[in-house]
Amino acid sequence: MTVDNEERELTGKRLSEDDMMYFRCYRDLLFRHAPSQRERDLVTTTFEHLVTEGVGTLEQEILDAIETEPTSLHCILLTMVYFASERYGSGYELVGKALSLEPEFVPAINILAEVRILEKNIDDAISILEKSIVLDPDQFQARHMLADTYRQTGQHEHALRVLDPLRNMTPESPDLWIWLRASHEALGTILLFQNQLLDTTEHHPDCYMVWFQLGYHYVAISRLQEALDAFSRANVLCPNDAGILSNMGHVFHRMRNYEAAIQHFRRATRLDPTHASSWMNLATTLFQMDRQDDEYREALQRVAELEPNILDRATFYRLKDGVGVPSGYRGESM
Repeated sequence: MTVDNEERELTGKRLSEDDMMYFRCYRDLLFRHAPSQRERDLVTTTFEHLVTEGVGTLEQEILDAIETEPTSLHCILLTMVYFASERYGSGYELVGKALSLEPEFVPAINILAEVRILEKNIDDAISILEKSIVLDPDQFQARHMLADTYRQTGQHEHALRVLDPLRNMTPESPDLWIWLRASHEALGTILLFQNQLLDTTEHHPDCYMVWFQLGYHYVAISRLQEALDAFSRANVLCPNDAGILSNMGHVFHRMRNYEAAIQHFRRATRLDPTHASSWMNLATTLFQMDRQDDEYREALQRVAELEPNILDRATFYRLKDGVGVPSGYRGESM
């Protein structure tokens, strides 16, 4: 087999950040299910090539390997190459071939579930993903897709069942906590969400994301000192995160400790000068303290440059001209 000239032109396309995250998930899954060190090395080499150099000559190399020794892993590696060059139909065809060679090959099963979701055949997708989790209970990917599918169809009890093991598998994932919170809110069981957070801090005390999410939860229920304690713990574990500092500033603002709020917003903007919500918080807090000085004007200008949609035009001009912040407006980062 050879690649024709028209297809070769597609191989120069570089991957976006979202694409790279997608391919890394499959890299990890294929690595877990590769039967030998030689095939694990092939997985590593293939994905390193994809994320650093694009498709290049990968397609022809894998096609040659399939002709010599067709395996389900080779088929899914070539599927990834086709996906990277946006030839999805060709990639999906190879999934069927992979499953004909090895019906319980989990990476192929997961892509088949993606196909069913795209076809809006949700019942089949759910059945396929449940099977995938039975075959590999410790994987992140199928749980992620299945929980999202359950959430999108309002089956929140099932979403929670699927998500709960991820608290120990991937506690650093912000999506996990966003989804857990959303399902608990839908079911009216937010106290159980709080208990899950507290339990996870005991088992993963060095995971800053769990402490951050606990702080976010406490802010939502107005337990401000506990929120500050949780954010402070997250800050110790991850001192260079502007988002943590900005949220700490928000808590101080809610406590009416405006000087402490300003100090934290300042630190956040110094750590990350592109963090628009920190500049917005700094501007609104300075305004409320009647400190419409150079720092205030710089903060407001940064907001306008970085993320003009963070506030509407009327609010911007009220702040700019010193007229006042509309009632009900809260300059917060959460």
